[in-house]
Amino acid sequence: MSAPMIWIGLPLLLAGVLFLFRNFQSFVAISGILLSSWLWISAWLLPIGEVVTVGGRTFRLGGSFSILGREFILTNSDRGLLVLVFFALMVWIIGAWFARPGTHGKCRSGRDSDFASNI
Repeated sequence: MSAPMIWIGLPLLLAGVLFLFRNFQSFVAISGILLSSWLWISAWLLPIGEVVTVGGRTFRLGGSFSILGREFILTNSDRGLLVLVFFALMVWIIGAWFARPGTHGKCRSGRDSDFASNI
């Protein structure tokens, strides 16, 4: 298993899957929060290029991945940036979930609010 597959490929794949469920806003928000939380915690705890034991299984988290002759390389010095990016993503999704974009003046119940009807 390689680090670029976990922290570059997996988020791209999951973003595409969650895009298909965009009409279920709560499901997408909760899934995004849980996935981004898992990504920043794993970036914080798993060393790149070293042998790691998780749940009784031992594996080496490689630092490079090649696609069509191009190398994607992540090193241990990149882990801090990964933690920052995925933690910021988690905070952003939490904020977006509470802000409820796209409701256009509707309450959480889906009915028009009094404020929006007076405008």
